[in-house]
Amino acid sequence: MNQDEKNHFDEPHEHGDGPGNAGDAEPNEAQVPGDEGAGERGDTDHELARMKEAMLRLKADMDNREKRLEREMAKTRKFALEALMRDLVQVLDSMDQALSSADADKAPDAFEGMELVRKQALQVLSSHGLEMLDPQDEEFDPSWHEAMATQPSDEHESGTVVRVLQKGYRLNDRLIRPARVIVASND
Repeated sequence: MNQDEKNHFDEPHEHGDGPGNAGDAEPNEAQVPGDEGAGERGDTDHELARMKEAMLRLKADMDNREKRLEREMAKTRKFALEALMRDLVQVLDSMDQALSSADADKAPDAFEGMELVRKQALQVLSSHGLEMLDPQDEEFDPSWHEAMATQPSDEHESGTVVRVLQKGYRLNDRLIRPARVIVASND
């Protein structure tokens, strides 16, 4: 082969049929997708769909956790004062005992002051969800009352609270202390 023929092969042709041009005999994958390219695309589409599904599941899981945490926080806030309320119930008991043993005739101002303080304390505690259970003449309910004894009674139906020994308390429908009672029996 002479020098002109060598140059002819090394130079690109204007018609695009030289080496490295679009007219090459070997097809380029980007130009002509074959079966292998379609398989790769299918795998990619499948992987993308799988990732989308995983992301949706993750988002749903995060939403559920957030809702559960909100419920738990609301419950925690609702009952955060429970221990304090249990202690204050004992103070209310002491006030009740002091009022029941005080002589209103000898110290009417002190008696009235003590009643006002007790009433104010109950109002404050009630505003935070505390409810007093005073089931006098109501039907005995074992979920809220504790029967200390039974007593025969012609005036009350069997199963009715005849006497409250100690008032009960509940906080947002959760029992703090049951009312201690004597229940009528018709034996």
